[in-house]
Amino acid sequence: MASSSKPKMLTDAEWLAIERRHLDGDSISELAREFGVSKGCLSKRGVAARCAEIRAVANQLVAAEQRLEALPVGEQVNARHLANELKAISANLASAARLGSMTAVKMNSLAHKQANRIDGDADMDDDEAWDKNHESMRNVAAFTELANKSATIGLNLLAANKKVSEEHFTGNVIDITPNLIPDDPVEASKAYQRMIQGE
Repeated sequence: MASSSKPKMLTDAEWLAIERRHLDGDSISELAREFGVSKGCLSKRGVAARCAEIRAVANQLVAAEQRLEALPVGEQVNARHLANELKAISANLASAARLGSMTAVKMNSLAHKQANRIDGDADMDDDEAWDKNHESMRNVAAFTELANKSATIGLNLLAANKKVSEEHFTGNVIDITPNLIPDDPVEASKAYQRMIQGE
């Protein structure tokens, strides 16, 4: 009887080493043989795609650093300050999105409880019963509206991320830098907020 063996499990450090070696020029076939796994294993892990992403980010970092170094020292300081401001905005909006999604869940839960109070079999001539139904329906509408508003930032972030991912994998390059960084730092912050909010 032929013995079956489980596929070799690579550690996180080995996966990072494979990525680094592939970035340095080693082929997927060579790496698969050296690390004792199949080419399909590396393909399933998405090594080539991840390395392509790493290369793209590295190139962007180099280009950004070169542009930064070309600025006068004072403007370099201003650019770094603005970059820190934009990162802070991003972090705050991400936190707002997380909290907003939690609020949306709670508001939807309250809306559901109110919906359960609606008596679909209430007698049309029973004014008291229909007053209660109307009150519950108003509460459902109010809680649902709050839930939708609370989820706005998170949904827009997901939509923006989906668009960027789709454009990246179809080979279209998105340059959002002009929209994110106008000359005026205040306008830059506003532009970033508008993008996150889907405007």
